[in-house]
Amino acid sequence: MVFLVRETLTEEDRAAYQRLRDRRMREARRKRRRDKLGWLGDQLSRFICTAMGLLALYAIGSGGMSVWYLPCAVIMLVCGVVTFSVRRRSPARETDYLPKEEIPLSDPVRAAFFGDGCFAFWNVSGKVRLGYSSIISVWEDAKRFYLFFADRPPLLLPKRGFAGGTPEDFRSFLERETGWIVERIK
Repeated sequence: MVFLVRETLTEEDRAAYQRLRDRRMREARRKRRRDKLGWLGDQLSRFICTAMGLLALYAIGSGGMSVWYLPCAVIMLVCGVVTFSVRRRSPARETDYLPKEEIPLSDPVRAAFFGDGCFAFWNVSGKVRLGYSSIISVWEDAKRFYLFFADRPPLLLPKRGFAGGTPEDFRSFLERETGWIVERIK
């Protein structure tokens, strides 16, 4: 199936992208904060498990505890040491695939053509042809599609500009070609 999108970006499209970008950045920061707090909690529990194992071994060796607690102390010590060695580093920062720059309205996409195997779009600088494997994420809201790439600014496709096919057909086409599920944004 072939899709053609012809439409210029408006100020409303740019504002919608900024709202979406800001919302995604807040969500990414919250997730990063949860990951770090979870990692700190894991480290604290590992430290406590190791310390309690060492303390129990010391108490058994000095005669303050019964020898029957020895297996429990050894298990606590071994588990604490093993878990320290399994995950030593802080969680890596989540990569932000949203571009830092704004979408330039002075260089909008004039047309985009989506066919089997590859797609092309034309802007002021000329024609750009890419494969679907270059798309790292696809989002959709009520009025537009957002195609994100690893090495270039996102491509905004207003639904009002579809000349070939419908937005619903385009969504299923993108999911089939990219292997990504189109994430619907409210």
